[in-house]
Amino acid sequence: MIVLFLVAAAMVTGCANTEKIITKKDGRWQITTSTFETYDNGVLDESGDWESPQFVTFNSDGTATYEDPNDSSFADYTVTWSYDGDNDRMTINESYETQGFSLTATYVFDVLESSNNDQSWFSSNEDGSLRLDLRWELSRAD
Repeated sequence: MIVLFLVAAAMVTGCANTEKIITKKDGRWQITTSTFETYDNGVLDESGDWESPQFVTFNSDGTATYEDPNDSSFADYTVTWSYDGDNDRMTINESYETQGFSLTATYVFDVLESSNNDQSWFSSNEDGSLRLDLRWELSRAD
């Protein structure tokens, strides 16, 4: 009985810690690692570094901005974010217009690890027989 109580207390503490870190500490984060794997019918097709901005700033109003000194196009993205503390999930919605086309994407990241200064996120998105797995490692930049 005592062991069960300790396990339950640890689970509650872990969830509350993640929510506090992400939602109450908005700010600028550096994306230190951004990798991807694509699968076709469950078979690895491609893997490597995902084209992502170098920095993301999460604002308390649910908006975010991307910045990258090497690629100014990230400044043109419209980004929103939300955090689901019950499931430790971070949702990033982004849209971008180029040459008359509107591109949108939604990524739902599971928060794998979380501390005051570092985050580890994983997202898996499927569309029919295709799957895209993304991993972001972030470090506080401000």
